[in-house]
Amino acid sequence: MSDIAAISHIALGVTDMERSLGFYRDLLGMHVSLDTEEELPGFAGGAPQKRRAVYLRWREGAHETFIVLDQQLSREPFGEPPSLFQVGTHHWGLWVEDVDGAVARAEAAGVPVV
Repeated sequence: MSDIAAISHIALGVTDMERSLGFYRDLLGMHVSLDTEEELPGFAGGAPQKRRAVYLRWREGAHETFIVLDQQLSREPFGEPPSLFQVGTHHWGLWVEDVDGAVARAEAAGVPVV
């Protein structure tokens, strides 16, 4: 038997917070529950790191999953977006009430739909 009740959150590193908010908040309709600058301890003895973290929700509740958009402020972003079907997490999906409407809004905004 597992003690897991739900997935707590998914954290996504982004290079452009305003562009990302345009997708998750404005296009998908998620609401911002917290928009803050955080200082996190450095790893392996490194300097503390600052980030802008925006917490997005589609529903409130103790065990409701949320998304954290994470933009590094102490250094330039690094890495490349994962390719579809590579080893590791390469995509995740959301259930929506009106998939055709969501696709139409994404296409109208110039967001590629796979």
